[in-house]
Amino acid sequence: MKQPYSESVQELVEKGDVAGLMMETEYGDKTLAALAVQALAQLKAEQAVGLLLFQAVTGKCWAKVRDAAILALGQIGNPVAIKPLTKLLEEHSDIGEGASHYIE
Repeated sequence: MKQPYSESVQELVEKGDVAGLMMETEYGDKTLAALAVQALAQLKAEQAVGLLLFQAVTGKCWAKVRDAAILALGQIGNPVAIKPLTKLLEEHSDIGEGASHYIE
């Protein structure tokens, strides 16, 4: 299912520019950053797993981006994310309900 992205994120998706999308997750506004995270999930960007884990586990980003990162990690399906996400779910009850449901 195609997501409605901003023009800049859509251009990066069309180019397959994972590095550009990863930059948007850190330097865009929270809506743009969350859209870039969703795009990384759509592309199944394995090279973004480390960044997405950092965003999900440390919470050093907007809650909207953290929840998107958790969902993206589930969609990418890299098993490296299972242990840290499980621990995150056990320790924090403030994770968005949709995100916590996805990693259970």
